Amino acid sequence: MRLRGGTVRAYLAALRDAAAFPGATEYTLQPPLVDFLHAAAHDLELAPIAVHPELRLRDVGQPDLQIVDGLGSPIGYGETKPIGPAAVFARVLDSEQIERYRRSIDNLLVTDFLRFSLFRADLGRGARRSQVDEPGRSSASQNASSAWGHCRVHRGVPRPSRRL
Repeated sequence: MRLRGGTVRAYLAALRDAAAFPGATEYTLQPPLVDFLHAAAHDLELAPIAVHPELRLRDVGQPDLQIVDGLGSPIGYGETKPIGPAAVFARVLDSEQIERYRRSIDNLLVTDFLRFSLFRADLGRGARRSQVDEPGRSSASQNASSAWGHCRVHRGVPRPSRRL
């Protein structure tokens, strides 16, 4: 399964519009990302999801996003960073904050809105990386499929096959 080309183009257009606001921050860019995550789940024919803003996880920190299934069970978390050069994003991935999240969160998506790194416990804490800065040339669908792939639909109601 792959994302439709229109999904990526729509995301990049919404991202460009949001980034055009004077003083735009990573929080300004989150609504297009949330819409993209919903569209990706739909395109990939995965169970419906909901995305919640920041929440405090005791002894872990405060990831920017929580992704839940249709029953409200957490299936992953997201951390957003400002758009910047690839070298800056690489340093973010090696930061203490991301290391702490990786030790405690089984399904973590880290993004600067153009680059996506998915860390999954079943990948041995490795990362799958993709980039969406060229319409039609994205491997983000593989990350999205992997991120939600452990969700299944049971009698029309999404249920996680395992919980975080």
